[in-house]
Amino acid sequence: MAREQERRGDRGRRPGGHRGGGKPRVDARRVALGALYDVLYKGAFAQLALGRALEGTRVSEEDRRLATNLFYTAVEHRLQLEYYLGRFVSEKPDNVVMAILLLSAAQLLYMDKIPDFAVVNEAAKLTRSFGFEGQTGFVNGVLRSFARARDAGELVPPDEVEHPVAHLSIVHSMPEALIERLIAAHGLEFTRAMLAFTPDGHSETIRPNFARYTPERFETYLQGRGWDYEKTPVEGAFSVRGQGNLALDRDFAAGEFSVQSAPSLLAAQAVMVRPGMTVLDACAAPGGKAAAMAESMGGTGRVYAWDVHAHRVDILSAVARRLGLDNLRPAVRDAAVLREGMLNEMDAVLLDAPCSGLGVLGNKPDAKFRYVDAKVDELVDLQKRLLDTVCQYVRPGGALVYSTCTVLPEENAAQVRAFLASHPEFHLAPFPVPEAYLSGLEDGMLALYPHIHGCEGFFIARMERDG
Repeated sequence: MAREQERRGDRGRRPGGHRGGGKPRVDARRVALGALYDVLYKGAFAQLALGRALEGTRVSEEDRRLATNLFYTAVEHRLQLEYYLGRFVSEKPDNVVMAILLLSAAQLLYMDKIPDFAVVNEAAKLTRSFGFEGQTGFVNGVLRSFARARDAGELVPPDEVEHPVAHLSIVHSMPEALIERLIAAHGLEFTRAMLAFTPDGHSETIRPNFARYTPERFETYLQGRGWDYEKTPVEGAFSVRGQGNLALDRDFAAGEFSVQSAPSLLAAQAVMVRPGMTVLDACAAPGGKAAAMAESMGGTGRVYAWDVHAHRVDILSAVARRLGLDNLRPAVRDAAVLREGMLNEMDAVLLDAPCSGLGVLGNKPDAKFRYVDAKVDELVDLQKRLLDTVCQYVRPGGALVYSTCTVLPEENAAQVRAFLASHPEFHLAPFPVPEAYLSGLEDGMLALYPHIHGCEGFFIARMERDG
């Protein structure tokens, strides 16, 4: 992998690697470094990379939290950190060393509870432990220079007036091509405000199992558990604080509640299910919307939940078991391929389409680094094909709900308008929208933006087929 490691006969070793049986006990920085290396140089997705790094080692709960914080801070601010480090690195070092510098710079710039000397010392230890003894002085010097420049206020982005795109790119660690596309769609000021919005990273949104609780009864349940919570604008969705990993909660495992964002729940509510309906969630994994609809029908009817990937259908099946939903029917299906036997059979179809995900970058900070214009164009084409296919399952008088978690109009309103132009048998129809989100309604379609509505970026349109 690296030249000096190869000279030492240590080929193929990567940060976080381990020889021998059993799980090694390692510290937080080594775990974070291994995951960061996989994201930077092996194209891994952030959540999966960190999960693998944590599963492959024995770490204390405190170190698990620190490793997670270190890793995501470095991933989220990657472009900015590379830009600032560029002042002190004239020639790019080996990948392992560069990953160590990025992880350490993230600590120096964003994690002030860790003393500078500790950050520098730990970086030198890591560098040495991977066989780069000759570069410990280099790492030490770069990080000390970085810290001095930080204290002197010398770590600054490009000029905001002269280079607005480059400025936003470095401030928000986002590729310039993506900045340019957002500006083209929404204008400079709107884009600047949207990118500047900082979500509350200390809360998580949950909702009850609607087959067991009304929103009112679930609020009583939350009070009984002594949780710090508040209602969101979406009925049944509650923001909770300080509960750690809710997936490990005993009542979550027992199916009492699910973790789901308010806009995602609203998309399911836009289907307006009733007992006994037959519904298709065409791109259902990980299953929050399909489950909410199945629960709301009280065990009646059917919610067919499709995904093209078998491992994601396994997730849907696990959701159905956890929540006790016999009326939720997962299956491996490619929603872009027409199934003749289902024509005109569905009371409603929900298409939460594959999209660029630019509304949920706070949850997936590595997604912005995967952005390319051509990929969005491919997604727009896929969304069109999916709409053209699944609309054929809607019976006369039935509904088609289209949703995304992006903020690009070509994936949202423009996509719906193009669909309606080629499918005159469908028309836009109203659905319940919370008062706090009403400003996002335009021509019957709902577009939510983080800085305006205080939630993830999302789009929802309900269309009904003429009877």
